[in-house]
Amino acid sequence: MRDISDYLSALNPRQKTAVTAEDGPLLVTAGAGSGKTAVLINRIAWLIAERKVPANRIIAVTFTNKAARELKVRVQDLLFEITDGPVEPIVGTFHGLCNQFLRIRYEEAGLSQHFSIMDQDDQKSFIASLIKDNRIDLLNILTPKSLQSYINKSKEARRRAGQGDTYYPHQRQQEQVYELYEVECEKQSRIDFAELMLRTVELMERNTQVRQHIQERFLHVLIDEFQDTNELQFRWMELFCGKHRNITAVGDEDQSIYSWRGALAWNLKRFEAVYPDTRIIRLEQNYRSTRPILDAANALIEFNSNRYEKKLWTGKSGGSPIKLFNAADADREASFVVDQINQIASLGRDWSDFAVLYRTNAQSRNFEEGLSHKGIPFRVYGGVRFYHRREVKDVLSYLQLVANPNANDALLRAAGMPPCGIGSVTKRRVATRAEVQEFSFWEAAVELAEESGGTGVSGLRNLVGRVNELKDKSTEYSLGKLIKAAIDISGIGEHLKNHSDPSERSRIENLDELINAGYAFQQLQESQLGSEILGEYLDTVVLDPGDTHDDVSQGHVQVMTLHAAKGLEFPVVFLTGLDENVLPHFFSTNRVNEFDDSNDAGIEEERRLCYVGMTRAEEVLYLTRASNRMVRGKYTRYTRSRFLAEIPRHLLENVGFDSVPEPIRPQPEAPFSRWLGVSVRHQKFGPGIVIAIDNQGAESFLTVEFEKYGAKTVLSNFVSIDEV
Repeated sequence: MRDISDYLSALNPRQKTAVTAEDGPLLVTAGAGSGKTAVLINRIAWLIAERKVPANRIIAVTFTNKAARELKVRVQDLLFEITDGPVEPIVGTFHGLCNQFLRIRYEEAGLSQHFSIMDQDDQKSFIASLIKDNRIDLLNILTPKSLQSYINKSKEARRRAGQGDTYYPHQRQQEQVYELYEVECEKQSRIDFAELMLRTVELMERNTQVRQHIQERFLHVLIDEFQDTNELQFRWMELFCGKHRNITAVGDEDQSIYSWRGALAWNLKRFEAVYPDTRIIRLEQNYRSTRPILDAANALIEFNSNRYEKKLWTGKSGGSPIKLFNAADADREASFVVDQINQIASLGRDWSDFAVLYRTNAQSRNFEEGLSHKGIPFRVYGGVRFYHRREVKDVLSYLQLVANPNANDALLRAAGMPPCGIGSVTKRRVATRAEVQEFSFWEAAVELAEESGGTGVSGLRNLVGRVNELKDKSTEYSLGKLIKAAIDISGIGEHLKNHSDPSERSRIENLDELINAGYAFQQLQESQLGSEILGEYLDTVVLDPGDTHDDVSQGHVQVMTLHAAKGLEFPVVFLTGLDENVLPHFFSTNRVNEFDDSNDAGIEEERRLCYVGMTRAEEVLYLTRASNRMVRGKYTRYTRSRFLAEIPRHLLENVGFDSVPEPIRPQPEAPFSRWLGVSVRHQKFGPGIVIAIDNQGAESFLTVEFEKYGAKTVLSNFVSIDEV
């Protein structure tokens, strides 16, 4: 049996200091490629082996199920070498751990025992149905997607319906929908991802007994990717480690790129403020990239403010300069990238050594077409997740009705696939009956199915019969067998097999894989009965939906957005689109952020995004741009990204400049050009005067000097001429 010191000897001095830190709040600011995962793994092992902390009194939190699985497996492998038997530390995501917490304490949390969880797609559909059923005429600036974002961000800010601003019509309507949403979720025993966190925090805050039990139970809490935490997750941390204060937070504010989904980069600084005795350890030695890449990344990110001062360095020697290519247009940019991949691959590189990164999905088309034309195998990283595929969700809707008959959207989905004569008229009858009787849709459907005559009744009768048959079988079938029964009894399998469209027939392969997934899940459970593990399986489906490209595909060039690239690394990286209004994106350039009034917030996040892209490269980094890009069918001139000017010139090697000046053509007057100097009114900021106009294709950005808020740049869509 090996000793823990054998493993610690492989760490650098700062990593070892972090791993063996004494009790109390610990903040590890870990730069890109600095080995933060090794620190987390070894710290958990050290606490168990050296400090004799029971494994089940340590809780480690990550942001993805893939990261949680990897962390748990690596900890177990290490501990197997230094302990007498298997050890099971508690490792999971915020949402997964909150789900476990609420399944045990559902009564105290005010939930039904069999509550079901909505994924993001289901939540958006749920909101759209709510709007339609209640005949809400949405204002132009509101959509189901924007309302979903409002509800989730409200919850993440620990704000319930009725607690938001209602000064303007759109705010009143947001609150109206939010209130309806909460009422319907309660009726149907449905909760969303943010609700998992909010219910947990609310229960911990109001129930002293539960809070004391949890704080006694867990002696150490470790949180990975701390820069991605939001307000709700920060509060969760405070509640879970309130007594012992043994919290290890690992993160890098320079890689905070998710503010659009509520992440607060300043939570690292806030951690230090909340825990004044925090010990801070900076990991700066990078094990991934060459020195020129790190020097360029360091120089770029230094332009951001309010960050921990750190400089990545490497023990590696050598490394080629960063290669810069200026293309005449987006087609030439893509051609250059493809040609370079071909040339470098001919020297012995595997296709999977290459990554093409871009700011938005819309940029991928030229690269995809170029790679296809040359016959180069590639994968667009982050395709449709397995459990989000249409046919898979169709089958799962039947299983959801078995587990939770109150799930109205599951009934509506099951009613539509396979087609069985239940049309919009019948669905309206179900909804009306449910509203009048204060029933769930399922109870209303059962009542209507028992009545004779009427359009769609036979279809309802068939649907009710299918679900009831599955309920009966769930008490005797295993999960894998129950899923197969759902495919057969629902008729979905037969419908796809007999479809005239070959692409639809091919979907049956995904249903076969769904059966395999059921059997695989079943093998990990103590019970073999579908009825006893169905709810847990459906939770897993929502909280850990998998992905078509969870791992980088071997033998393929990887094509992906910068957001998708976080956490990955490649020998050769092409960071494309280094143009102003592409990277940084024009939505982030001098734009008003609803959750951050700083004019620099958007640019600083874009700079962090560029930094993340650069630090994905291990050996070779290309930066490319295009002087002209097609926007809505017309060529638009672009200037170099400001980020290129922030990288020292001696680190850049210009490998091509083929930009051809476009002939000057008379431009039609921009639609908002006459607004200069005009008095206008904004829905949030009130009255002001237009002092500058920036036209972007069909849209314009207006810089307005507001009476109360000063100068801000806003989209023209959100401003009207002030006729007062």
